[in-house]
Amino acid sequence: MEVPLTIEEYGFMIFPEVFDGPAWAEYPKDSAEEPEQPRGHAVEIVVDGSATLGDVLNLAAAEFGIALSEQTLQYRPSATVADTIDGVAFYLPEDEGTWIPKMRFVRRIPVIDAKGRLWIRDYREATIEGLQRAAAAGLIEGEALHPYLRPMVSAGAMGGAAGEWASVVEALKYLWRLLDALGPLGTLPTLIWLGQPLLKRLRRTTKTVENRNLPLAKRGISPGELAVLLRRRRWVSSEAGSLLGMSEQDAEEFLAVLGFELDDMGAWQTTSDPAGMLVRTTVDIVTHADVAYAPEVEARIRYAVEVMQLAGHTPSLEDVFDDSVWSREDEEDLEV
Repeated sequence: MEVPLTIEEYGFMIFPEVFDGPAWAEYPKDSAEEPEQPRGHAVEIVVDGSATLGDVLNLAAAEFGIALSEQTLQYRPSATVADTIDGVAFYLPEDEGTWIPKMRFVRRIPVIDAKGRLWIRDYREATIEGLQRAAAAGLIEGEALHPYLRPMVSAGAMGGAAGEWASVVEALKYLWRLLDALGPLGTLPTLIWLGQPLLKRLRRTTKTVENRNLPLAKRGISPGELAVLLRRRRWVSSEAGSLLGMSEQDAEEFLAVLGFELDDMGAWQTTSDPAGMLVRTTVDIVTHADVAYAPEVEARIRYAVEVMQLAGHTPSLEDVFDDSVWSREDEEDLEV
């Protein structure tokens, strides 16, 4: 099926040695003030739904007259504009008249296949029909059929999360052991998570995540990316099961670990109860860490539990990642 798209050029070609293009896309070097970003340059392209976003961006680049320079092609003869840019973002109404945050341009985006399963793809490999399904599920930030082409050089893979499923499982096991040790001492209040004592529920959920994460990993889905995507809307268990390609019961365990709870209408929403927040914070510690280094992860989880003991709530991630909690310098001092 043919699909019409609007592709809008955004930003200057900051590196003329990489790109060749029209004068309006060149950065005015002699400008005394910060120049306004070029806007309003858009093309309409119609492609088959099986075409990739990389194909679409390359077609649009040709329409704009943006190409790789001869110098670039000398050392990357098979490269394309879509291979070289720093990711893609999609149009939002609030983009009008303002700068688009760099963090919006990502290299890994969600798509949903014909069976309703979620995948995370490099933007160049995402099919238009897969993007449309993800947009219909509320997983795309912006209008999926209105991408931006930004001629900025890629500095490497952007988006994604440092933590992988194996690290999340280890972190949950560490939390499990820590709570188990504190329980007999009576230093933690009795925490109920999704209707059951926290420790009992955590054991079962950790085992489910450990035994069921492989299909997600094979589809390129990391814990941090999945959490961000799911937090964009509320889900019922059947929808989540279909999206993740697993049973409703297993999907519920993943939702719980990623920081969701059931509301009065039977839909999963972001959790606000202390026990659920402690589990979510544990996962966030892994997925926000630069590297899932065990001593660092464990120190930050211990800190979250200590704050829970003293204050009855979890700390903010800003506090969790403060250098006073753990730093590489501290580790080096201990080694000396």
